[in-house]
Amino acid sequence: MRTVLWDKNGEPILYCTGSGVVYTVANQPVGVRLETGQVVDFLGGLCGWYRDGLLWDRTGRLFAFRKGAMAPVELPQAKPLRAVLQPVPAPGHPLAMPSPLPQFRPEWSEYDVGLFFGIKKEVERGR
Repeated sequence: MRTVLWDKNGEPILYCTGSGVVYTVANQPVGVRLETGQVVDFLGGLCGWYRDGLLWDRTGRLFAFRKGAMAPVELPQAKPLRAVLQPVPAPGHPLAMPSPLPQFRPEWSEYDVGLFFGIKKEVERGR
């Protein structure tokens, strides 16, 4: 089952497959959601946390959300997904050390989720 995530502007930005691989909506693998809820890149670096349909950054601020998620902040209207989700093989699951949970805060992240996961660079290269 694929879970699509929208950013703070309501743009579809990421999706996660049933195996836990996180992709951009351009079908590029960018990380893995571990059973602990940690989201890590393919080198094992902590990107954030996924809990109850919400993606939080490393500091505990909201990054992205899935439709229907209950959040401590007002979520924008989710814009339609116009991409065809066709995941490509990912490099494999990284080894990651457990990280302590941050204190989750009811505010949006200071980071742009697209820039954080390298999505804006993909769009610029495709022009």
